[in-house]
Amino acid sequence: MHEVVQQFVFEFYQSKFPMYYASDHRLYLALNDLCRALGLKNDAQRRRVLEDPALEGCSTTLEVETPYRDTVRVQQALCLWVERLPYWLGTLEISRVKPELVERIVLYKREMADALWAMYRSDILPSDILAELDTRVPLERKRYLQAADELAELRRELGGVGEHMQQVDRRLGDIHERLSVIEARYVGVPVNSEQQAHIKKMVAAVAMAFYDTDDGKKRGKGACFAAVWNNLKERFNVADYPELAADQMPAIVDYLKKRYSHFAPGLPFPSAFLRGDQKNLF
Repeated sequence: MHEVVQQFVFEFYQSKFPMYYASDHRLYLALNDLCRALGLKNDAQRRRVLEDPALEGCSTTLEVETPYRDTVRVQQALCLWVERLPYWLGTLEISRVKPELVERIVLYKREMADALWAMYRSDILPSDILAELDTRVPLERKRYLQAADELAELRRELGGVGEHMQQVDRRLGDIHERLSVIEARYVGVPVNSEQQAHIKKMVAAVAMAFYDTDDGKKRGKGACFAAVWNNLKERFNVADYPELAADQMPAIVDYLKKRYSHFAPGLPFPSAFLRGDQKNLF
């Protein structure tokens, strides 16, 4: 299973939720977030994604952090490639989405149908018939269609090369992931499970302090948690909790205390900052 490397805020149909950059170097959206934004049943859409041959290999299960009361919890979520979002939207049944979104989804599906015709029309009809059809369309539309024909031709020419490059990208991604693990081992002894839990609680405390600010209220809890965690990763140059070194714990605690004081000046530190470190057994 791939791991979340970084998290961003994604806005979709007036809803904001996380977008995840994973260790396979792809961007993902959690299917349950998409379903919630559109008013769809997650279980039904999950079956559709897993059973659709066109989406085979385009989804994965990621462990993601979600706000829960005054802290965060880690849950496994089925996530879809961002690149497959347009296709998935095109397969939706209009009767199942929120009524206020029906008109926009219908417009989107029509535009998608037009784009697909432009991309694949030269695979369906000979060039002389297409040229005849183009005499009856506005000039700007004609230029668009001809550009799409050229792109389709390039796609056909590079089809074999593109497939080979995807295989190379996947292999490079696997190598990069292995090197990251090896590098973390050589940098120092990694934090143990109790230290990881300690760090997560401190991050949650800082995130809630951030959320209690005016700026935090505007962003939302999820964005606040993502911002605090991303800042910590950048500060210590890691991709995930297990890559933090045990001997960095004092510096991590000190850094997160300063961040808490920045968002909640004058307030005492929560109990999350007062726990002692478990000694590493290795």
